[in-house]
Amino acid sequence: QDNSFFMNIFLNIQKYFQYLRLSINILQKFHLIKMILMSELRLNENQIKLLSLLWIYTTENESEEDIFIKDYALHALIYYLSEKGFFNYNFSGQLVFWRSSWAFINISQRALLDLEYLINLGLIVKIRFSTMTFQYVTAYALSETGKKYLEIYGKHLVEKLRKMLYCEKKKQIYDVEIREDDAYLICGDNEIPMGVKRTKDVSYNSIAILLDEVSENVA
Repeated sequence: QDNSFFMNIFLNIQKYFQYLRLSINILQKFHLIKMILMSELRLNENQIKLLSLLWIYTTENESEEDIFIKDYALHALIYYLSEKGFFNYNFSGQLVFWRSSWAFINISQRALLDLEYLINLGLIVKIRFSTMTFQYVTAYALSETGKKYLEIYGKHLVEKLRKMLYCEKKKQIYDVEIREDDAYLICGDNEIPMGVKRTKDVSYNSIAILLDEVSENVA
């Protein structure tokens, strides 16, 4: 009886490890399929660069807590890096809540669409939270899938961006500070304004349309 008891235990343990190996194989196959599907994603260069920017400011951090970057800091960085030639976006002045008041800042509509596209693919996580002044703020971070995608397909862009945002003086990436007049890259006493609030005038032509002419055309 003792032998049969121990034999049953042995057989149960053997079955357990068989199921465990089967589960691992299934997970490995799922991961492989996931990687294959990710390789089929047709991300353009700007979209992969957005993932790279989020990697720099939300993933390369020693904190054990989840790190997110606020939307106006992200848009300031996108504008600054576009001016430096990293991104290829066009900008227009849009009214947003900036710190404690409403202000026009340079925002790319295409960058907003790219962010939403990456969120829908599950590569970026977006959260919305309330501040101490009861203002709602949106923030972004890479998802685990986004990190995996970037590790495979975007390492070269991460390295390029790291060199652009690296502060030799403190041996770290520039901090971002939002002030009333602008957003700044900060490294010790070195402060670089990003110019996101310096909106540009856009030339245009207008045609006056009289209401009488409209009503006659409709009739």
